[in-house]
Amino acid sequence: MRLCVSQRELRNFRRRAMRRYPNEYLEALWGIKNGTEWAGVEFRPVDHDADPDGVAYDAAEGKFGERDGSLVRLGLIHTHPDDSECAPSEYDWTDSAAVKELITGIFTIEKIGPRLRSRIRFFQARALCDMVVK
Repeated sequence: MRLCVSQRELRNFRRRAMRRYPNEYLEALWGIKNGTEWAGVEFRPVDHDADPDGVAYDAAEGKFGERDGSLVRLGLIHTHPDDSECAPSEYDWTDSAAVKELITGIFTIEKIGPRLRSRIRFFQARALCDMVVK
């Protein structure tokens, strides 16, 4: 499965996430199914509470697979502040399976000296997705 995300969407999400550091941050992923890839991926805000140790959101707020026009709600992306491993935690995997996410995203923010370094990865059912930046 490939996920096609524009440079603009990634840059805008990164900006929003970095502003919330050191707290975690969460958004929903929406996209259009195009054969074996999800195209036109958008990041949309989700009401949530966050601190440096986690995020809390209302899982009943929206169902994964629901539609908004041609877009399908794929899953969530959230940050892992002060983490060098860009991978979901066991809790993330459990939560992803419980709410039936199609895609889950992790955005790590690591402070190295005075600078913040970030990485982003997307996963599907415990497998890494290919991401194409257009």
